[in-house]
Amino acid sequence: MNVKLRVLCLLPLLFSPQAYGTNDGAKEKAEKRIASCYVNDLRGKSCTPEMLKKDGETLLSLYKGGDRSVLASLMRVNALSVGVRNLDTQFFSKAIQDDLDGFLSALSSTRDAKSAWLNSAVVGSACGCPGIARRSFKELRGMLKSVPQESVVYILAKQCREDLEDTNATLIFTYFPPNTFQASGGDFMAQWYSSVLYALDEKPLWPADPKNVTYRFIWMRSFHDQVSITMYVQPEGSGQIRLQILGRIPRKLESRTESLSKGQAQGVLALIEKAEFWKLETEGGPHGCDGAEWVLEGVRAGQYHIVTRWDARNTAFGKALLEMLRLSNDKTDEIY
Repeated sequence: MNVKLRVLCLLPLLFSPQAYGTNDGAKEKAEKRIASCYVNDLRGKSCTPEMLKKDGETLLSLYKGGDRSVLASLMRVNALSVGVRNLDTQFFSKAIQDDLDGFLSALSSTRDAKSAWLNSAVVGSACGCPGIARRSFKELRGMLKSVPQESVVYILAKQCREDLEDTNATLIFTYFPPNTFQASGGDFMAQWYSSVLYALDEKPLWPADPKNVTYRFIWMRSFHDQVSITMYVQPEGSGQIRLQILGRIPRKLESRTESLSKGQAQGVLALIEKAEFWKLETEGGPHGCDGAEWVLEGVRAGQYHIVTRWDARNTAFGKALLEMLRLSNDKTDEIY
């Protein structure tokens, strides 16, 4: 999920194996501080990285000593540093495997923040489990799927499973050819883009079907809904365009399809050719913080190609994608 980083340095000592002496008073104070910082979105004098790190260490020591009651507080403190994993992947995956009911109960008790984004972040940070082994992924996925609909935690189990699947989408589908992304962090990019495509209910275009002419625009904005727009070109030249919009808070997927005249479809193809899409390097151009990734996948004559650029509005490449956006009848006015 792309949300604003809140704390940058709640770090490695949180999963240090060192034991800490503590008592019920220290536990109560640590949990109270963490809950206050969580509910108030890190406002307050005690909501410093140093204090939260110390409180996290105290509770982690208790958890490792057998006190499972602190799990919800560990979930909260983990979520307070969005984008930084304070507890390694195996911590929460093992907690799910050891006691699914207890894990979901603890997760349910964290839903006390005023911010819907933070409530979503705590589910993602506890359930995502990035980089876990395929076998563990299948086991966790199966356990979360097994929660009956009549259970009071069914909706939460579904949200948890969706985050687990999104984060580990590369264990479900292979969206891109090997070594598609060559820059440093290429594995992260493949995981990130796969996560967005999976959440948008998109299937891989690769390997390319030689009978198809298809272009898919994935628009990954930091502060707005994720969008995919897929144009299918028919042999006679007309086409269809499908718009997928993923509303994240609350999570909701919208889908609609529009018919394209031959002129409309060929107009998009002309803009794609003008941008020299099939000659462009997959990665390139300027980059910045936040903003949006403009990604286009293409399939024609059995070939597959992908190009990604940051904030491509004022480029020939971006103009082709904006035309796809216009034809999809998406009503957003947040173009970046």
